[in-house]
Amino acid sequence: MADYKALAERVDLSKLRWLERRFLQLADPVNLFLHLIGIIIIVYGLWINVLWWVVIGIIILLIGHAYVESKRKQPAKKGKKAALELSISTIVIIVMAVTMLILGLVLIRTIMCGALVTSLDLTQKMKDQINKLFQETGNDVILLQGPNNLVSIPPGEPSAVWFAFKPSVETEYNYRFEITLPDRYKRAPYNLRETTVESWFTTPLSGKDVVGVLGKEKNLMIKPPKDTPSFEFTLKLKVGNLDRVETQIEVKKQDWAYKAFC
Repeated sequence: MADYKALAERVDLSKLRWLERRFLQLADPVNLFLHLIGIIIIVYGLWINVLWWVVIGIIILLIGHAYVESKRKQPAKKGKKAALELSISTIVIIVMAVTMLILGLVLIRTIMCGALVTSLDLTQKMKDQINKLFQETGNDVILLQGPNNLVSIPPGEPSAVWFAFKPSVETEYNYRFEITLPDRYKRAPYNLRETTVESWFTTPLSGKDVVGVLGKEKNLMIKPPKDTPSFEFTLKLKVGNLDRVETQIEVKKQDWAYKAFC
């Protein structure tokens, strides 16, 4: 009976030692750092509904798991050689995690800010988008738009809606913009009118311009009041009496992530 008790005690002690070693491995600062970063990235990716963000978080979690497994399988060693090997492996793991994090941030910034078309200054990327629209549509009049023909602008901040002309021969354009507001925004709690939206534009909604074959870019400046609720309206560009192009304008508050990245 005493032998059985001794065996039971040894088994229990071995289990306790295994649990202790496992806990110390999981509580390793590097492992905790990787898992914390990975979980934060996954939660953020789910929140903004961006799959790549979630994938990057999972990869960082897997790196943390691989780090724990490598330490668990490593035989007990003593001396400076073991400490040096552990330091090198730790540095490699941290570098891999930070690299993945940086690549993730770059990717998310590209996804989130790639559709930014309301900059007050005409960037090279926006010029490229304008030239691409001229080539794809074959039109001499275009409106710079975001995904799904939608332009998103934040309330309380100045934004620019860009349009451009590029005729095959020098042409005089007599143009004007018209605003159309869906009926649902004319009722409570919005109580908006087309004239209300027009008053937010700080540049004229009509004009006349002679444009050569090199083309010309222009913009409409708009600044909705800070307390404006989220809504949409149609902005139509007419040349003479012809409807040439239109887009949907979305007035919507930007979240902190968009402001931080873009």
